[in-house]
Amino acid sequence: MNTPSEVIFATTNEGKLREVKQILGDRLKITPPPKKLKVKEEGKTFLENAYIKAITYYKEFKTPVLSEDSGLVVPSLGGYPGIYSSRFYEIEFGGKEEVKGSRDEANVRKLLRLLKGKKDRSAFFFCCFFLILDENTYFSSFGKVEG
Repeated sequence: MNTPSEVIFATTNEGKLREVKQILGDRLKITPPPKKLKVKEEGKTFLENAYIKAITYYKEFKTPVLSEDSGLVVPSLGGYPGIYSSRFYEIEFGGKEEVKGSRDEANVRKLLRLLKGKKDRSAFFFCCFFLILDENTYFSSFGKVEG
C-alpha cells in the first residue's frame, strides 16, 4: 500500500476542512473536492453515512478520499439527534420556518426544549472518519468526546 500524497476531503463545510487540515498539518495534503456532489446520507449509523460520502466521491474522482460523519448523541433522547445533528432543526420544521439567530442557536433551543424535565442531560459528540485509498484499501476510525 502506497501512502497517498493528496486526499480529497468529502465535505462542503469549510470549517471542517480547515479543522482537518490543521489536525493533520504537513503529514498529508487535504484538498476540497473539485466539485460538489449530491450525497444522500441515508445510512442508519455514522459509519454508514461516512462510507456513503467517501464512496460517492471516490467513484467520481478515482482518487483517495477522506470523509466523516459526526453529531451530538443524547442518551435520554434515545441517541437523538445523532446522525440527524446537521439537520436537527429542519426535521421538526421542514426548513420552512424562519430561524431566529443562527442554525446553531436554533438547534440549542430545540435540544433544551426536548430535555426539559429530563434528569439525565448528559451527551457526547461522536465522530466517524472513513478513508478510501483504492478499491481494496479502506479504513475507518471513531472518536467520542463526553460532555
